[in-house]
Amino acid sequence: MNIDIQTLILIIGISHLMQVLVFYYQYIANKFIKGPGWWLMWSVAESFGFGLILLRSIPLLHQLVIAFQNVIIFSGTILIYIGVLEFFSRKINLKFILLFFSSFVALHLSFLFIKDDIYLRTLFLNVFLSATAFLTAITILKNKTSNIASTANFSVILFSLHGSVFVYRTIVLIINPFNSNIFAPTFFNLTQYFDALIIGLLWTFGFIIMLNQRLNLEIYEAKSHFEQIFSTSPDAALITRLKDGMLVDCNENFTKIFGYSKDDILGKTTLDINFWKTPKDRQELVRIIKENGVYENCELLFQRKDGEVITGLMSAKAITLKGIPHIISVTRNISDRKHVEEILKESEQRLQYVLQGSHLGFWDWNLVTNKVKRNEQWAEMLGYKIDEIEFTVKQWIDFVHHEDQAMAMKSIQDHVKGITPMHRLEYRMRTKSGQYKWILDQGQAVAWDSNHQVIRMSGTHIDVTERKQAEIAMQESEKRYRLLFQNLSSGFALHEIILDSNGKPCDYRFLEINPAFETLTGLKATDLIGKTILEVLPNTEFYWIETYGRVALTGKPLTLENYSIEFNKYYHVNAYSPEEGKFATIFHDISDQKLFEVELQNKNEELIRVNADKDRFMSILAHDLKSPFNTILGYLNLLTENIHEYDIDKIEKQIAIINNSAQNTYFLMEDILLWARSKSGKIPFEPKEFKFNTICKDIIEILTPNANTKNITINYNENEEIVAFADADMLKTILRNLISNAIKFTNKGGNVNVTVNQSIKRVSEFNQNNLYIERADDKYNTSQIISVADNGIGITPELKDKLFDVIQAYSTKGTTNEVGTGLGLSLCKEFVEKHGGSIWVESELGKGSTFYFTLAKNSSKILAL
Repeated sequence: MNIDIQTLILIIGISHLMQVLVFYYQYIANKFIKGPGWWLMWSVAESFGFGLILLRSIPLLHQLVIAFQNVIIFSGTILIYIGVLEFFSRKINLKFILLFFSSFVALHLSFLFIKDDIYLRTLFLNVFLSATAFLTAITILKNKTSNIASTANFSVILFSLHGSVFVYRTIVLIINPFNSNIFAPTFFNLTQYFDALIIGLLWTFGFIIMLNQRLNLEIYEAKSHFEQIFSTSPDAALITRLKDGMLVDCNENFTKIFGYSKDDILGKTTLDINFWKTPKDRQELVRIIKENGVYENCELLFQRKDGEVITGLMSAKAITLKGIPHIISVTRNISDRKHVEEILKESEQRLQYVLQGSHLGFWDWNLVTNKVKRNEQWAEMLGYKIDEIEFTVKQWIDFVHHEDQAMAMKSIQDHVKGITPMHRLEYRMRTKSGQYKWILDQGQAVAWDSNHQVIRMSGTHIDVTERKQAEIAMQESEKRYRLLFQNLSSGFALHEIILDSNGKPCDYRFLEINPAFETLTGLKATDLIGKTILEVLPNTEFYWIETYGRVALTGKPLTLENYSIEFNKYYHVNAYSPEEGKFATIFHDISDQKLFEVELQNKNEELIRVNADKDRFMSILAHDLKSPFNTILGYLNLLTENIHEYDIDKIEKQIAIINNSAQNTYFLMEDILLWARSKSGKIPFEPKEFKFNTICKDIIEILTPNANTKNITINYNENEEIVAFADADMLKTILRNLISNAIKFTNKGGNVNVTVNQSIKRVSEFNQNNLYIERADDKYNTSQIISVADNGIGITPELKDKLFDVIQAYSTKGTTNEVGTGLGLSLCKEFVEKHGGSIWVESELGKGSTFYFTLAKNSSKILAL
């Protein structure tokens, strides 16, 4: 049988072109699967390579055709091998493949252009083709899976046969070396062409089947995975038809969350079951899905079967089932989370009110993100609005005065490292106007990571500019005073003590004096040096010799004021011993100073009082206000850390505690501010007539919640309508302090009684200076006595004498550990006396206390003050 080899080669080329189309379709349809792209390139290479064979008969192209034809055909087998590795997701050894391919190309071109030897070219081509075929077969055999085992085995057989054909051809060439025309219809030539045609078609068929088996498996696995996710999702999963919202399927959690059974809903639309609280939401959902294909994380309101409205977080996507567009949606019930968010928002709002009322600038620093959250008071303190402030640490550093930046950063770093218990520092910050304010910055770590590293700090800013400026002014004044004092011309003298036979001082000798000594005493150095005090001033008292002798012998310095009869002057003397047996005196004339001693003493007493007031104020700020803020911060921290675990009753209880502490703190701050304003004379005094009952009931109403917490009853007899003439704000302060103190020091279940009596005493008994002027037509008594009585713990006699003295006053904890500033009674005394009245207390330890104060009833008496 005569077979035209060229026709056979043409058929092979055409078959490979058909394989190109097949693999191209598979590649386009399954780009996510690796392998078909390489097989597509193999079919292109094979069709092109076999097409070149037909051009070998052209003499001018003979060598080029041989060079490219065999290289292209061999590269096709390499591409098949790479495609198999990719298909089974095996690592490609690129170095080996390049070495293998380049070895063939080098041998092939050497025996073509250097030494034209068709025998060796044919021999090496068969060796490399057989090796590639067996490598491919082994790769398929080692990596086949159970679902494609039969097809994989079929492919292994095909590649083994393919490799065997070239092994046969290699053996034939080795046994019987010959040069053959490739177009001759010999058995030797026919084996390679029929192998290329038949086995090439068969392994293409095998690859397609293997690819589809892989696809079917992945589709099955994807479907199983989808069904598992759909059925086990903790959220409500739902499949509805796109055009009308008909429910096709739902998971078990949909029935649990919305209260429907599958029989209730399948075949109905979401509008039929009133699924949407707002039906327009579905229209918007459909519109977005048609435009984008997805609908992500939108909060919507849905309605359960029982009518309850819940908040859901919905995501949805368009899918196609049996050629019909559908929507698959997943909805998470976030009603509880929204409720918690509202509670947290309300809690944060209350905290903001507390911060606003206390004028504290608040900051919260996340050390992980390096972002800092600040409140409006923080910004306003520096003259900014909150939206002008960046959430960065850098901006804080930029605001801090450049001279203070290093110590501010060190203070924070020391606390973060655990060196200090808290960050507390006063430094200067630049305001929006360019001026600087002194800020007291206090903060602490509030959160740590698993490695005990600080990840969050919170703190406050307090404007202390006025206090700091006062301190600086005082320091500068003291500096100037010291400088002036150090440059005064003081007298100086060095003496030698003289001892008697018993070793006791009996005289002292002048060794040296300075010119100022001469000026101050009128004595000359020439008349003193080398002489004793008794020689110069025989009337000197022995007391001074004995006193200065102790300084010389013991080394203990001495400061005293001495009146000299001889000079009729007062001297201020400092004596010290520069060495044993000697003493020096430094003195100056204080005679003029003595003339003003009384005035100076009065001013000194006033200064002592002012300093005591300042110290008292600082003590209150440092200690008495700490406890309520600790309560507030402690419960806020508990709420922050346990907001998701606490039930609503516990949250309300803790918020009530915070509110009570905040109210108490407000009262404490009000007393402090009133006291401070009073001391600076900034409180206006505007007395007028009003009904006492109205004021008293208002104060009782404000303090009733505090009394209720201890089950204390506040009694006030308002049978008689009493008219008072006083400053309303001051009277409210007096009543609030006295009643709140009574509540504070009364045990649970006790009573507080407020009464008003008409005094029968005349004004002259209250004021010996007769400053109260009584009108002739005044038909009322001269004053009213208001009392606040309790049956509490009482007051010791020792404490009664200190109650109204701000310098000696101190805060005592109440029966349930309530705290105060100790300023309240001092304010009461000052305000009562401003009205021309007096205040006193009667108390018995263990039985209770009664505080009395008087108010002048007639306006002319008060206005005359």
